[in-house]
Amino acid sequence: MDNPKPEKFLLRIYFSNGRTQRIQRTNKARLSAFMQRVNFSKVAKCHLRVTYSYMIDCFNKKIEPVNEGIYTNKKDLFYALQTFTEK
Repeated sequence: MDNPKPEKFLLRIYFSNGRTQRIQRTNKARLSAFMQRVNFSKVAKCHLRVTYSYMIDCFNKKIEPVNEGIYTNKKDLFYALQTFTEK
């Protein structure tokens, strides 16, 4: 079975003042460029969710694989993005 390719990237940024920002992209480069512009000194945590293309499991059902996690610093967030999208 081939590895499914990433299709959607969802990033939720929770700021320390209670504000929340939600970004959804289909291109890894555009999401990465946005993440570089975020001032992480004001960020409490980030929730990254990568959704992959549909695939058929062993029970012949259509599933949509997902990887997600919550990160508190920029280094971990970029490492997770790299890990979730490697082939």
